[in-house]
Amino acid sequence: RVLFRSFRQECINVANDIANVATKPIAVSFSGGTDSQAICLSFIEAKVPFTAVIASLYDKAGTIINSHDTKRAYQFCIDHNIPWEEHKIYLDTFYKTTGVKYAKEYGFWNVEALVHTSIIDSLNNEYCYVSGEGSFNVMPYNGDATPDLNLPTIDRKSTRLNSSHTD
Repeated sequence: RVLFRSFRQECINVANDIANVATKPIAVSFSGGTDSQAICLSFIEAKVPFTAVIASLYDKAGTIINSHDTKRAYQFCIDHNIPWEEHKIYLDTFYKTTGVKYAKEYGFWNVEALVHTSIIDSLNNEYCYVSGEGSFNVMPYNGDATPDLNLPTIDRKSTRLNSSHTD
C-alpha cells in the first residue's frame, strides 16, 4: 500500500511540476486507456486545469477504429467535467500526406509518434502538450510510405522534470 500511495502522490507531484513550468494552458493526450486516464486523474487530483486531446482514427470506410477507447475518453471527460478537443485523423489519407511529410522531416515512421506530431502541430503552439506515450520505438523512415521493418528501431529518449518532492 505504501508503494501505491507513493506512486499516486508522485503522479500528483509531477502534475503540479508541469503546471508550475507550463507557460501555456495544458493539453493532455487522452486515448481513453488506463495510462492516459491515470495522467488525467493526476491533474484532476492536483487541481490543475487541462484540456483533454482525443484523437479519433478513421479507416477508409469512415469507421472510427479506436472507438472502444474514445467512447471511454468522452465519458470520462463528461463525468469529470473536463473540456476536450477532438482531432479527427483519416489514416489512409494521413499516411499518404501528413505522415510522409513528418517521416521525411523528422526521420521516423511510427503511428503513435506521427499522430502525436500531427496533434502537436494542429494545436498551433497554444498549449503545453502532455502525453504518456514514452515507451514506443521510433522506426526510421525509408523514403516511401511504408515503415522499414529491416532497420533497427531507435529508442525514443524521454526527459522527466526533476522533482524536489520526496513523498
